[in-house]
Amino acid sequence: MNRRSEARSAPSPTPRQLEVLATIERLRAELGVAPTFRELGEELGIASNNGVADHLAALTKHGWLKRIAGSARSLSVTPAGLRWLAPARAA
Repeated sequence: MNRRSEARSAPSPTPRQLEVLATIERLRAELGVAPTFRELGEELGIASNNGVADHLAALTKHGWLKRIAGSARSLSVTPAGLRWLAPARAA
């Protein structure tokens, strides 16, 4: 693989990003709706909503999470994000 194709390849999520994605999926299953920023922060040990927002922005940027701006409880893990979670679930 040359440098040009390596630069275009999609990055892998960090362990923390995988934890955030898995937590969103778990809370959606438990609550029946997407979690709020506060619920995510409590589950992940993040004290501020800004910290949660930073994680969500990075996941959205990479295409692993979808959000509807201005809409509460609109988080959903995309098919690309679910592909990263599949190996963790199988282990």
